[in-house]
Amino acid sequence: MEQASPFIDIHTHRHRQPGQGLLVVNSIMAGEVLPESPHFRFSLGIHPWQLKTEKACTLEKKFIDQLAAKGLIALGEAGLDRAIAVDFSLQLAVFSMQAELATAMRIPLIIHCVRSFPEIIAVRKTMQSPGEWIVHGFRGNAATAQRLLKHGIRLSLGLALVTDNSPLSRMIPDLPADRLFFETDDTDFQIENIYLKAAALLGLSIDSLKSQVFANFAGCFNIPMHA
Repeated sequence: MEQASPFIDIHTHRHRQPGQGLLVVNSIMAGEVLPESPHFRFSLGIHPWQLKTEKACTLEKKFIDQLAAKGLIALGEAGLDRAIAVDFSLQLAVFSMQAELATAMRIPLIIHCVRSFPEIIAVRKTMQSPGEWIVHGFRGNAATAQRLLKHGIRLSLGLALVTDNSPLSRMIPDLPADRLFFETDDTDFQIENIYLKAAALLGLSIDSLKSQVFANFAGCFNIPMHA
């Protein structure tokens, strides 16, 4: 009998362990203590918010020191944020460094973006062979979604999706399911409930959506399908 695909939470800050039928990618900021667990899978990144309180060179050293840790399967969240008082050219430099490193390591990059989508796309266009990029917690409009998808960037959808009649809930039927992920971010919301809402909006069964997202995960992350 074929094993059912797990629910996948592509981005959480709650340091969740995987369970029966659940696969989790925990988001770790550079310098954050890593839990000691053989099953802990995570992404590692210098978040632009960290640049408000620490020097870039200090953060980069912490980041580099943690790259060999067991369980690392992606970089990020890295990104650009126009809502914070951090020099934008510094943000660009730190983001570009992580984007280049993700490509060199052949692992995905999970992206934090606030009012900076043109710049994110511009960085990607300068790269010779950019790898897999995922914008986490996407809340943009349909035109922005299509621009990101056109440039090979995947979207991860979260709590905004479950709000009744939200712009995101109206938009998702027009998004390709093979480019999507789902997440809980920094909330205690259950990923299963986000899947249920997404499946209803996409006109898919929950099992079909789980299978599709698991296929997306296997194609994007360097992890075998039986993971």
